[in-house]
Amino acid sequence: MYIVENVQGRVQTMQDTQEQGFPMEQSETQFEATDRAFLILRILVLFGGIGWTYFAPLTDDNKAKAILVFLFFSFYTAALYVTIFFNLERIRVFYFVGLIFDLLFIFLLLILTGGAASSFFIGFYILVALHSFYYGLRVGLLVSIASSLIYFISYVDSGFPIHWTDFALRISFLFILSVLAGLLTGKMKQDRERIGHLNRQINESLMNLEKAQKKLIETAKLAALGRMTSDVAHEIRNPLVSIGGFARRCNSRMAPNSPEKKYSRIIVDEVERLEKILRDLLVFSKGPARAPKMILVRPVLEKSLELSNDDIQEKKIRLVREYAENLLEIVGDEEQLQQVFVNIILNAVQAMTSGGVLTLRVGSNIRDGEKMLCIEIQDTGAGIPEENLDRIFNPFFTTKDAEEGTGLGLSVSRRIVEEHHGKIEVESELGKGSTFRILIPVLAKKEEPAEEMGERTA
Repeated sequence: MYIVENVQGRVQTMQDTQEQGFPMEQSETQFEATDRAFLILRILVLFGGIGWTYFAPLTDDNKAKAILVFLFFSFYTAALYVTIFFNLERIRVFYFVGLIFDLLFIFLLLILTGGAASSFFIGFYILVALHSFYYGLRVGLLVSIASSLIYFISYVDSGFPIHWTDFALRISFLFILSVLAGLLTGKMKQDRERIGHLNRQINESLMNLEKAQKKLIETAKLAALGRMTSDVAHEIRNPLVSIGGFARRCNSRMAPNSPEKKYSRIIVDEVERLEKILRDLLVFSKGPARAPKMILVRPVLEKSLELSNDDIQEKKIRLVREYAENLLEIVGDEEQLQQVFVNIILNAVQAMTSGGVLTLRVGSNIRDGEKMLCIEIQDTGAGIPEENLDRIFNPFFTTKDAEEGTGLGLSVSRRIVEEHHGKIEVESELGKGSTFRILIPVLAKKEEPAEEMGERTA
């Protein structure tokens, strides 16, 4: 229990760390803090520009033209953000379109307010800084070049009101700003990618720890249940052996047609059923001794079919075998695997009440880079409800009547498969049937790969 509590503490700690210091990566289609800052900046430019126009020493004609320029700015800004809100997945493209209008907007302000000598040339710095930060160094340099060309046009048309050295200095600062902001953005992008990679590692570790936690809790519960069932089974078995022995002796001495003979036969049958339940309990609680060796699965599967043949024949079930050629050997315990196959085959037969098809497939499968031997047992029975798929391997869970099963068969089968370093899977659809898939690692002694599900025989 200490181990379980320790894992729970580690899982909680990692969850707290993720919530506090390592937030999940935001979706690219989300309107983020940077986008909100861009919107607020545009609103400030609009109202600040209108206020400047009111107080600036401009002629009435130039003021009217400046107001028209700011109305143009407000119009395309509104159109830009309405479009963005309905197409968030293309937000970067729309920002680039907005950049073209921003350059035109600043150019018009320069023409109206003194050309290259206008204080509005600062707008180029803002554009370069914002787009270098948002897009990176390359786009920042492109914006610097475009701003320089537009600024040069205003410089020429204004009649050279400033010295060329001042003009060159202003242009140089555009490129310096784009390089610095671009490099900063590149560094931040690397940091984001590194944090994203750490987030993914944390998520994977968290999921693995959660799986380990569930496994440890399940193991602890099963261990306690196993100890209890083992003690109970041992206490019941001793008197049951005596009851069974005396019942068989009495049954053998009674007249064949007497009523007592019928009752004693019932006692003998019920004792045998109880003995089977006890054997299942002991296997579940301790597990049988393993004798692993090199085996071929096909003979074991055929022997399991022989043991179930009477039930198959009685229900008139059609048997289909699909065995691949050149099947590789596995290391395992033949008797235990036979128990697994018999349990699943009997479940499949019981699921088909009036005829049906029982299909057995054996072939190769690759899971997580490891070659596995895949044994599929498929029926055309009633199927398993989806809510029961995760419960059928739980100890003592069964949908059968009490006299038909203990609910330990699949639980024991899963444990046997896991002891063979394999896994057992199930797929089912109501009204169409179920497929149990057993995957066990193979010992690659042959070079040729096993063929996929060949040799179909009925």
